[in-house]
Amino acid sequence: MLVESSIWYEHSPLIKNHLTKHPHYVLIVSPYLISMFLLQIPVAFLIDEYGPRRIISIVMLISAIGMILLGLSIHMPGISWMALFIIGIGGTVTFTSSFKMIANWFAPKSFSIMAGWTLFIAFIGSAIGQKIDFFILSHFSWKTTIINYGLIAAVYALFVFLILRDEAPGVNYDMHPKIKESSFKKALKKSLLSRGNWFMAISIGLIHGHRIPLIGLNVPIFTSLYGFSSKIANHINLYELCFFVIGILFFSFLARWIKRRKILISIGTILAAIFYLIPFYFPEFKTTTLFIFFSLSAFFAGSIFLIFIMIHESNIPQVTATTTGMLVLAIAFFHLMMSWISRIFLKTAGISQSFRFTIGDSWLYLTIVPVSVILGLVLLLFTQETHGKQKMK
Repeated sequence: MLVESSIWYEHSPLIKNHLTKHPHYVLIVSPYLISMFLLQIPVAFLIDEYGPRRIISIVMLISAIGMILLGLSIHMPGISWMALFIIGIGGTVTFTSSFKMIANWFAPKSFSIMAGWTLFIAFIGSAIGQKIDFFILSHFSWKTTIINYGLIAAVYALFVFLILRDEAPGVNYDMHPKIKESSFKKALKKSLLSRGNWFMAISIGLIHGHRIPLIGLNVPIFTSLYGFSSKIANHINLYELCFFVIGILFFSFLARWIKRRKILISIGTILAAIFYLIPFYFPEFKTTTLFIFFSLSAFFAGSIFLIFIMIHESNIPQVTATTTGMLVLAIAFFHLMMSWISRIFLKTAGISQSFRFTIGDSWLYLTIVPVSVILGLVLLLFTQETHGKQKMK
């Protein structure tokens, strides 16, 4: 996440060439998300089947090649699209491999806290990456930086292969002595056909899909409705991300003692939506008040990631990567859908270049947010509460 955050750095040529023409930002997000959508389940399956060590190393090496290719192709749109698609392959192991290792290495009662720390570190890496990029790019060109990031990623892939150890191919059940190991294919089929798993996946996709981090609709909305400069708008987005990861960590710790995951998710999601929508309907608020509302929204939005814990507890650890992959797939799909919808919305409103729009112009977007949240919470009602208990067979 730290290395790949450089792709979305606000002053990079990639962002400057596309984000300043907002309807076309989808062109740089789509290949990354399409790659994750198409390859997430196959990669997660391989992690469950063969263990994380080899799969992480191979996928990271492929992603490193994409980074190098991107650095060499900034003025070649077709090759840049391909490079972003290749980089997206690296995103398929970010969460699946991490949660797989947590399931293998830690007792079930520690999963929620370790998952929270993992998500915290992953997302905060993007925020820290923006600051590191600012320092590095003040001394080196974006092309040189991206190519070197790719080389660093390649070295790191080799490091992971040499250091990380799988005691045996597949799953290490030392942390789960009560589990009677079943046929992997049977367990995989059961998880993929589980209605509850897909309800959880679609729920997190609907609720989280409208939050397009760092380069979504927020920047032009801030600059248009509230008159913020682009620099301030990007800083607000960055601070929102920080509050978001703090929220993830807070709810992960809370879930250790409060076993009702669905209640925590529902309360957090409703509050996040309320705090997110209020500033749009009352744009006359002062900057400090607006910042507080958006920060609170980001904080409570972290509760939705308890679904990662729920889906793990609802399935045996043998298929942790696959079930985690189902959630990531849904998030990528709905991010993709939202990016296309936002493009249509901006074109329909006739604001493709100026970004000068009002609440009246943004009716489509402000309808999608509450509707998607409501649908996501309704689907969550049809899932089974785990009460913090890990499924063992």
